[in-house]
Amino acid sequence: MIRNSIALIWGFCEATFFFIVPDVWLSLIAINSLKKGLIACLYALAGAVLGGLLIYYWASRDASGVSYFFNRLPGIYPALQSLVYDQLQSQGIGAMLMGPLQGLPYKLFALQAAQLKVSPIIFLLVSIPARLARFFTVTCFIHVIGHFLQKYWPLETVYRIAVIGWMLFYVFYFRVI
Repeated sequence: MIRNSIALIWGFCEATFFFIVPDVWLSLIAINSLKKGLIACLYALAGAVLGGLLIYYWASRDASGVSYFFNRLPGIYPALQSLVYDQLQSQGIGAMLMGPLQGLPYKLFALQAAQLKVSPIIFLLVSIPARLARFFTVTCFIHVIGHFLQKYWPLETVYRIAVIGWMLFYVFYFRVI
């Protein structure tokens, strides 16, 4: 299905260079179908993990090149890279599980895990719950809200509300971060 292909590609892109999370796409799917949204989460996870491993291996060979590349992306700057490095160094790989709650990009964990010589297998295994927990949570949350809103408004209006909600989220995120 095209929706799952988009989720896979979006997951990969966000893990490597894109700055809008796949949760946007996943939530739009989930408004109308939780099952389809959760299936798309698995595709986004696969894309994210592949992208994370690509960044990990690139960073294991050229960390300064990856860091330079990331610093040109919206929402990423040297102090944020240092924060992720410090968290991984002090808290271990488990810091990846808290990263989504802090708005810390997964791609930075891939870079810093490579610099700290975390095993790629451990990085991969922790990536799965680190990515999937947020994907599933956002997808389920938006489904519940979407289901509720559809009692009062047509589906198209609910989609518009979701898009406006994501736009407001990113305005806030990029102003704060």
